[in-house]
Amino acid sequence: MWGLLVRDNQTVFLRVGGFLAIGVSLSLVSVFASNLWLSVATLALVYAISAIGLNLLYSAGLLSLGHAFFMAIGAYSYVLLAGGGEGDSYPGLALAPPLALVLAVLLSGVAGLAFSPISSRLGGISLAVATLGLVFIGQYILKNTSDLTGGSRGRVTGYASFFGIEIDDQRSMWFLVLIFAVPGALIAARLITGRAGFALKSVRYGELFAGSMGVPIRRTKATVFLVASMYAGLGGVLLVITTGAVVPEAFGVDLSIDMLVIIIIGGAGSVVAGAVIGATVIVALPELLREYADVLPFISTDLVNSKLGPFEASQYLYGIALILILLVEPNGLVALGRRFGRSLKRLIRRAKRTP
Repeated sequence: MWGLLVRDNQTVFLRVGGFLAIGVSLSLVSVFASNLWLSVATLALVYAISAIGLNLLYSAGLLSLGHAFFMAIGAYSYVLLAGGGEGDSYPGLALAPPLALVLAVLLSGVAGLAFSPISSRLGGISLAVATLGLVFIGQYILKNTSDLTGGSRGRVTGYASFFGIEIDDQRSMWFLVLIFAVPGALIAARLITGRAGFALKSVRYGELFAGSMGVPIRRTKATVFLVASMYAGLGGVLLVITTGAVVPEAFGVDLSIDMLVIIIIGGAGSVVAGAVIGATVIVALPELLREYADVLPFISTDLVNSKLGPFEASQYLYGIALILILLVEPNGLVALGRRFGRSLKRLIRRAKRTP
């Protein structure tokens, strides 16, 4: 049931071609963007990969506030698997980074699968609270196993090497993340439009409806938690590789809330586009406010000044955006853009009909 469903060869061709075109366009970012904005774009893409997993959960009507926990599983698994080499004072297996990445993603999926007996029995706010508990448990473990994780100080990972290519600058980091983001987005898009997507939406509409359609409810919930955890783990691994360090505070409640805000602003109904747009807004907005703080009212980068700082201002804007989006278009910016496109088409047709 979870196999990919190919319904129309032309549709598949267009979809694959679209993603390839997007991938080529994104690769051109490295040519024109400065190191600052390239780092912003890289972080946004890492967040988008993780948010795709959360959007898959939402497609099944599952609300998780523990996404940061599974990102931490991926991040710290990678550190323990790839670390421990020469010059590293902490233990590790010193595996090759590509192998460590694959194993870390798989371990994240195993963690999600281990939680599936709970997720299959809970829903709504109950599941959200249960997954939030995972974040607190994860923070306690990471801070109190300093011999392995470095405790509150974290661990420095240094630069990684993939098949002889050193990931030691912003452009190499961008391309590494892009290599995983494009196929990851394509897989998620195929899942949500195939039989798997039908099963997820059936569960979201109600277990009674899903059961009447022959959908195995518990197996569907377990599978989507497995897949979503692997996306989160991949995001955690890439976050470590691109930042060169890992600390427990980076995977706290704030990160889980950011993931939730990303899919709400971008559009929880659009698995890939919503994640990418929401992550771009969340990551880029503070930098935009900092860049143009001199010309924007009420914002200043001067800490002595009584005006709002760029980060604080972005938090207020996030709150306003959430309220407006939920009031105007609950399906986020993607749905709002589609509505605007339909309205524009109607205006064009009317203009053509007018003599």
